[in-house]
Amino acid sequence: MEMSKGLGQDFAIQTFDQQLYAVSQVKWSMPEVFQSNILRLGGFHTLSCFIACIGKLWADGGLRDLMVDSGVYAGCTVDQMLLGKQFNRSVRGLTLVYEALRSLWFASFFKWCEENDGIDAIPKDVWVMLSKCQAKFSDESESYKDVLNELTILYTTHVLPLTVRFRNWGYLESPTFKYWDMFLNAVEVHVKHQTFVKTSIHTWHI
Repeated sequence: MEMSKGLGQDFAIQTFDQQLYAVSQVKWSMPEVFQSNILRLGGFHTLSCFIACIGKLWADGGLRDLMVDSGVYAGCTVDQMLLGKQFNRSVRGLTLVYEALRSLWFASFFKWCEENDGIDAIPKDVWVMLSKCQAKFSDESESYKDVLNELTILYTTHVLPLTVRFRNWGYLESPTFKYWDMFLNAVEVHVKHQTFVKTSIHTWHI
């Protein structure tokens, strides 16, 4: 704390791995001594715990069966993955499931748009920029970033409001839709946190 105060910081932030973090919880039994200390679980163990939470909520709801019956992973491997172990496999497995479900999500979304006159609300510029973005997907030049930024603006302005309406409709129509949409949101949070760990984008971490 003396070093932190010497630098003009009122609080000291300590980051631990899981074992030391468990031991450091002595802070809560001595709050007057450690009131200026902020404890943080390290990025890797935070992500591992988050994966375990995903496994707790969705494994028995069909996630385990989806990963095993698809033939991608063996049953024992999936059990370990959904406990937050075998980290790299867990991340890849959740990403594969996310991509598959998100594709189905968008297929249902566009079908809903056709049935509710939503397609006409999406300007042609969106489809043009999607094509350009796909064509430049492997290109890391500034032109790709410009296309991606323009597509993001168009999506946020014209498509995102429709996805909100679609999601609200889905939540009312089907508890199963809501259940798996929450899974998609959880995986997105995991991916953003993983990006923060690598790039230190603090707003994503918060």
